[in-house]
Amino acid sequence: MRTLTVITIILMVPTGIAGFYDMNVPNGMESWIWGFLFAIVLSVILSILIYVYLKRKKLI
Repeated sequence: MRTLTVITIILMVPTGIAGFYDMNVPNGMESWIWGFLFAIVLSVILSILIYVYLKRKKLI
């Protein structure tokens, strides 16, 4: 059960970022050529940081 919770927490971050940048409201990134790549890189970096944090706290 703990493993599924950890996987859910790690996957929640990219889903939240994608949902934020996918809203139909202007956020300044729709005309920026690197906007999509920025959102992807931000998601990956935050997911890795959460994984490392959970690994250090010995929750994984």
